[in-house]
Amino acid sequence: MTTTGLWDELGIAPCRDRKAIRRAYAARLRQLDPDRNPEAFARLRGAFERALRAAARDDAPPPAILDRGEPAQKSEKEPAEVSQEQSDKDNLPPPTPALDYDDIRDHALLTALDAALQQRDAPAAMALYYRAAATGALSLQSAAGLIERVLAVAIDDVTLGAAAFRHLIRALGLDAARSQARLDGELRRRLLARLAAEDWYDNLLVTAQNRKGAVARARAKIARLLLRRIGRFGNRGVDKTALRSWLAQYKTHAPWLEDRINPAWPRKLERRLRRREMFWLVLGVLFVGNVLIQVLVLCAASLIDGDVDLSAVALSTPFFAMFLWFFVLLVQKLIKLANPDFRGFSSIVPWRTWIARIGAIWKRSKAPETGDIG
Repeated sequence: MTTTGLWDELGIAPCRDRKAIRRAYAARLRQLDPDRNPEAFARLRGAFERALRAAARDDAPPPAILDRGEPAQKSEKEPAEVSQEQSDKDNLPPPTPALDYDDIRDHALLTALDAALQQRDAPAAMALYYRAAATGALSLQSAAGLIERVLAVAIDDVTLGAAAFRHLIRALGLDAARSQARLDGELRRRLLARLAAEDWYDNLLVTAQNRKGAVARARAKIARLLLRRIGRFGNRGVDKTALRSWLAQYKTHAPWLEDRINPAWPRKLERRLRRREMFWLVLGVLFVGNVLIQVLVLCAASLIDGDVDLSAVALSTPFFAMFLWFFVLLVQKLIKLANPDFRGFSSIVPWRTWIARIGAIWKRSKAPETGDIG
């Protein structure tokens, strides 16, 4: 980049004023989107740093220039006096360079930012980062590392509001789908998880307010129940399947929403649903079991009396098998609700393995007759 292009990029005339350079950089930065136009941002940042280095080199005072209107006067001092004066000048301490208040301010700002990050104070760290980015205190080399540190602190702070967190994402240029920011894989995963949790909670608030229409009212009742805006018995008439779906979604986002939804409340709702489902399952088991017992009693009575109707037996056998299958399914679901670690009757009685073994034995028994070697 040429010297003329440097000052054109900053939009000011060539100067040595570091404050003017910083003000020009901050003004141009507000008009630029670093994520959409990273090349322009890199040019602007490079021009800013080159201008600051040029100003630092030009801070040395220029050599004294004699007034051309007056002739130079010859020194009338004796050689001894001149040598003594020169030796006195040589013994003087070197001049103290002028203090650069902008550099002092930038150093203090970065020191405060590092302290806030070490203390994991997300609001203070975010405010200091915004100031450092606006004043140009951050260099291209230090900005990338600070972005990851600020993000790590902000993600873990669950008390940080959704609006403040999204503003930080936009300020860092991470909200665009084609963002080229390089982040650690685990940090990016947690960032996306936090954003998904904030979006889910915002959707929950909108759903709780929308009550126009039967479907919207049913969804609003579920959302209000999750937000605990309904009393103790407010879950009557709630779609239980939809409520379980919302509770499953909450479990995914629970680590980021503990300050807004008490984790004990969803667990209590799950216990209510489980107790109610167990109650209806017990009724179903009792009903189907009673039907099976009645069928068995009738069959036993027919056998004892010797009055067996083969057509009735042929018709009742499929119904008996169907009710028996329903009974097994209901009992299995009831046990699974009582014990979530239960994996079905097949884990207790490996009937499939026994069926396979019986089939193998049958094939081996038929092999000598048919000549099949199995």
